[in-house]
Amino acid sequence: MMKKYLILLILLVFLLNKLVISSAYDDSIKNNIFDTCNTPICQQAIAGLLNNMDPSINPCDDFYKFSCGKFSNSSKKNYFDKKERKFVEKTKKIIEQNETLNDFKYLKIAKDLYKSCNDSLVNITNRYTEILNSMEPSGGWPVLKQNQWNESEFNFNKTIFKVGNTTQWNNYFFEFEIDNFNFSSIHIKPIYSLYFTLDDFIEGPNNTNIQSFKEKTIKKINRLGVNNSIVTNDIDKVINFEIALGRTTLSKEQKFNPTIDQVEMTLNNLTNDYSFFNWEEYITYLRGTPVDPSIKIVINNFSYMKKLKTLLNLYDKKTQANYVMLKHLYSYLENYDFVKEKACTQVVFEYLSIATVAIWVENYIDPSVRMNIFNMISNIKKQYHQIIEYTPWIDNETKIKLEKKIESCKFLIGYSDEFLSNSIIDKFYDGLDIYNEESFFDKMAKIDLFYRKFLLTLSNDTIWAILGKQLIQKSATFSYNFNTLVIPFTYFDDDFIHNEKPDYMNYGALGYVIGHGLTRSIDTIGIKFDENNNFNEKWLTLNSIENLNNRTKCFVNDQYYQIINKIAEIGGLKSAYFAYTKKLKSLNGDKEISNLSYNSTQLFWISYANVWCDKNSYDKSRVIDALSNMLAFSDDFKCPIGSKMNPIKKCTVW
Repeated sequence: MMKKYLILLILLVFLLNKLVISSAYDDSIKNNIFDTCNTPICQQAIAGLLNNMDPSINPCDDFYKFSCGKFSNSSKKNYFDKKERKFVEKTKKIIEQNETLNDFKYLKIAKDLYKSCNDSLVNITNRYTEILNSMEPSGGWPVLKQNQWNESEFNFNKTIFKVGNTTQWNNYFFEFEIDNFNFSSIHIKPIYSLYFTLDDFIEGPNNTNIQSFKEKTIKKINRLGVNNSIVTNDIDKVINFEIALGRTTLSKEQKFNPTIDQVEMTLNNLTNDYSFFNWEEYITYLRGTPVDPSIKIVINNFSYMKKLKTLLNLYDKKTQANYVMLKHLYSYLENYDFVKEKACTQVVFEYLSIATVAIWVENYIDPSVRMNIFNMISNIKKQYHQIIEYTPWIDNETKIKLEKKIESCKFLIGYSDEFLSNSIIDKFYDGLDIYNEESFFDKMAKIDLFYRKFLLTLSNDTIWAILGKQLIQKSATFSYNFNTLVIPFTYFDDDFIHNEKPDYMNYGALGYVIGHGLTRSIDTIGIKFDENNNFNEKWLTLNSIENLNNRTKCFVNDQYYQIINKIAEIGGLKSAYFAYTKKLKSLNGDKEISNLSYNSTQLFWISYANVWCDKNSYDKSRVIDALSNMLAFSDDFKCPIGSKMNPIKKCTVW
């Protein structure tokens, strides 16, 4: 009997010990001694974090100032500016080198454009002469030629411009793109003004921006030697034309709904009903092969096309020509202003984005970092499934559909497989040939035509380049049409992720970006696209949609941050945090930092805030709004209920 009791006693002690250890483990996750942060990368990262902080500030009063207080009083660059600078410097190191016989075509083109861009900054005396000469095949600019202008030489149907020793057909009113999904239809959408907003157009001729543009244009014409009342009268007519057309522009909200003001017809019908432009000939010109007149044409913002037809009947040929030539002038000047404002390296990024990504993949990308990001994506996706599963305000049918959409969400991380093949990149640029003797602006015009042709000749073999162009963006971008988050290769940066850094830094800086993208997939716009990426407002139950819309009403738009961004910020943070704490628990801790008074989950939030350390109110609003709505944040910093960072009323969707 004693033996039996002894065994039971030993078993009881063992179980109690297990409970104590388990309890102590759960309480000590946040103390987490797992690995020593003893590499230079890890130590520099932690030092950078701590150097930005102002520990004299109570984190429950103002977490942004607590995390970024010392940054605001310094001359340091924020995360995005730092990675942009590194990006520019490293790319410049490659493209400023002389061309060699062994260079791939895409590298030769990048080097040539870079050199030509720098030369253009030195030789600017013939800039206007070159622009005006380029107008001659279409009769020149009436406002300059005055009585010598011959209207028979201008045809709105087909505006031809000189480029080097050849000519090209430029259209400044519409963009043409083959359907991205089945390549069976052509989409036509307006080319909106770069200078004015819809509000400017609605206000009309007395709008400050419109008046400023008018004065600037007249001064340019005066400097070119024409100064009389006819100039003002001609430009007034052009401005009125632009205002009337611009008022048909869709609002920002309307542009998110592809079916608003959208009309479908055949190319044959388009040609018959809107004969002011040679549609079939222009499409054939871009495609390089004849187009079937029965092909389906999808016209976005159809009101714009109808208004253009009306205006062309109302205004004389001279005003039409002045309008087209003014657009041509400013398209040239935009390139020149871009060069002046940015470095020539950034011109290469903007106009040869596919080549730029290929250069980086060839010279700088670390595949192991990319693999780490994919692992992070997998972990965060799992947590998002949990978030949806435990969301009480959506029904089971909707949960199943949303989980499928989250699972099908794609990620383009740094590059796609096509960028690993120099021959594929060279093939992409098959239709682009630029030569040393050509001017910089002629090269830019040829690159512009090359991309216009690309958009109308898309196929399964080249669709990768649509998202590939976004890989040089400053920030990650989400495509609702593709249900894909694009994370540029510039995020392969020590500030955002490094294999030697603690996970709380990687998840706080980059993990939240991943979660942000997943939230976009099912935000108030994302839920209008079904699991096959088709626009479909009825694929979820009405009750779930109503509940989602009701929950968004808790948020308030402000001057810095819109509701849809707030939803994505909170959802991204929550999923990244849950994924991190799940991993933390499985590994029994994170990298040890000696003499550090913050635990790992607190450092997750500090790492997130450090991404947005800057000197503007926008980023402060982003951090404060997101974290004050996060219960986990309040718990980790033990913020009293009712404090600024732990308000009684919290707004969340996911």
